[in-house]
Amino acid sequence: MSNQGNVASSIDGDSRERESSDDSLIGRATLIPIGVIEPEERWRHMMHSLNACSDGARINRQRKDGALDSRRKMTSGDRSRCSATIDILDQPTSSTLVLSWRDSTGGHYGYQNWQKGFARRPGLCAMSGMRITPGDEIFRPSVRHGRPTNASAMILAIHIACIDFALITT
Repeated sequence: MSNQGNVASSIDGDSRERESSDDSLIGRATLIPIGVIEPEERWRHMMHSLNACSDGARINRQRKDGALDSRRKMTSGDRSRCSATIDILDQPTSSTLVLSWRDSTGGHYGYQNWQKGFARRPGLCAMSGMRITPGDEIFRPSVRHGRPTNASAMILAIHIACIDFALITT
């Protein structure tokens, strides 16, 4: 290939000839040659490319101690846009709940234990979208065996009280 210097590949292997004029790059993204990106950096490159197209939420945030935190924490505003599928499976005691949580951004918990408590902060109910104020009786994911990705989620206890668990069969 005599033209090798003028050809670039995207991450998915799509290769295109580069424009020879520097003016043509204004307002356009340039393709990075696939050989330049190390395999372990491809994912980070992909996420930064997607981040440039998003609503401005940053993937990497600066923590107070100066370290870089690459985990994206969901705020109550993010939770309102979350499209988790929640299936209530069982209520072993009046203060515990077992449910299935499926969310494209937060993962899948097939059999997740939730504990009853009181809201410490404002938020939105994951089932109904209703506002939650501090002091409201809620269910939240148990953190006994580690903090799940949906640890900030809350369900108003009043919605669980309306469920007839005798009708739920296994």
